[in-house]
Amino acid sequence: MLAKVRIINLKNHKGESSGFRVVGIVNECDDHAIILNLFPQDGDNGKKNLTPEELKKAKDLLAEYLKDYTTI
Repeated sequence: MLAKVRIINLKNHKGESSGFRVVGIVNECDDHAIILNLFPQDGDNGKKNLTPEELKKAKDLLAEYLKDYTTI
């Protein structure tokens, strides 16, 4: 599955909602994850979500991963 997780930014002391976002592929069957993107919520480079182009790339990577995973 494709997942977005919030992580606390210890430097700003504001909690998860103002921390980092990690987007990745999570394989619950094999207990592993592949990180696709990490970005801050706040600050000069902050953003709330992936752009539509980034989301499409993430979905394409997930589809490729699933195709490769099911052929093993």
